[in-house]
Amino acid sequence: NITLRATTLADAAALPAIERSAGQRFLQIPELAWIADDQIISAAQHQAFAATGLSWLAQADEHPVGFLVAETLDSSLFIAELSLHQEWQGKGIG
Repeated sequence: NITLRATTLADAAALPAIERSAGQRFLQIPELAWIADDQIISAAQHQAFAATGLSWLAQADEHPVGFLVAETLDSSLFIAELSLHQEWQGKGIG
């Protein structure tokens, strides 16, 4: 049971681990393996995205499994990060 909703401030603590897990997929591609250890969005940064209404959470049975954070650029919305926990990738959530 997958649901999508706006991210709350309380959700922010769980999101860095999701991003770190998502990055592990890149270990399978030698040219992109560096992404697995790249800098991730901190919980405080996630709270800032949530506070501005620019973060959405994917849940599976009420457990966070992914997120999307965005930024506004002029009159457009830019996806800054889209991450799904590695166990939930390939299931059509993204």
